[in-house]
Amino acid sequence: MGKCGTVAVVVVIGLEFFTKEMIVHYVWVPLLLAGIVSYFIAHCFLSVYEMAIDTVFLCFCEDCEKNDGVQKPYFMSKGLMSYVENSREAQTAGSSTGSSSKTSKKISEKA
Repeated sequence: MGKCGTVAVVVVIGLEFFTKEMIVHYVWVPLLLAGIVSYFIAHCFLSVYEMAIDTVFLCFCEDCEKNDGVQKPYFMSKGLMSYVENSREAQTAGSSTGSSSKTSKKISEKA
């Protein structure tokens, strides 16, 4: 969605620029090229962002697995721990089965 939004903004700005200036006879060729380049740049940026989020989540799961929070303290911040706990509560409230993941149960038992 972010990629498509970026492409749409670039194309609309380019369309406004080219229609006001009238320096190009066929505006769709440069707009198509600008759209392709902006999609590629947005894809690269959002891929790095997604990888960073995955890394934080993976570190969170590893921290829950290796540390118990009492004898071996957690390395995660209190904010991250409360966010995950609030997300787990929202999921169990929304689902009829009330099942939760092993990691969430482990955190709630130790907190």
